[in-house]
Amino acid sequence: QAYYDALPGFLKHRAAAFATDRLLSRLTVGLGYLPSWASPKIRVSAQLSAAAPDELPQITLTSEGFSEAKVRGKCVPPMLPDVISRIRRAAPYLDLWPVTPRMLWSGGAKSYHFGGSFPHANEPDSGSATTDRLGRLARWDRIHLIDGSVFPNVPATTFTLTVMANSHRIAREAMQLTA
Repeated sequence: QAYYDALPGFLKHRAAAFATDRLLSRLTVGLGYLPSWASPKIRVSAQLSAAAPDELPQITLTSEGFSEAKVRGKCVPPMLPDVISRIRRAAPYLDLWPVTPRMLWSGGAKSYHFGGSFPHANEPDSGSATTDRLGRLARWDRIHLIDGSVFPNVPATTFTLTVMANSHRIAREAMQLTA
């Protein structure tokens, strides 16, 4: 139903039902990601409360935006025009034809793949947003970040198993410290 709802009005008309049915039976929708190093950067800032210094800070996310690369008049990540060009070149071999005017992209931190915000460091310091091997920020030693935020960057591919393995390692090592 979602695909039908997104169709242009003329394809929703009753007279176009046969053509619309054929179109939807051949439609493939793709979802892709750019790697974190080619995506807009996100600045994370924390505001500590002077009245309650032991409480968690107020976190603010700010996108540092896209470059001047443009697609259809909109600023996009610099890598995207090249990705679109490669998809178009591969289309005849895959028999998958991109409908680039219907292509959508989102800004920074508007995806399912985000991370690299608090990367592990051998010696994290309190002035940076780095964590130790156990995913702890310098100020909070009982809070462990165990998701993709502790990676130095995030690949465009699926990385769920890598996050799970790292989370398991952090939990195992943290448990050994308390034993």
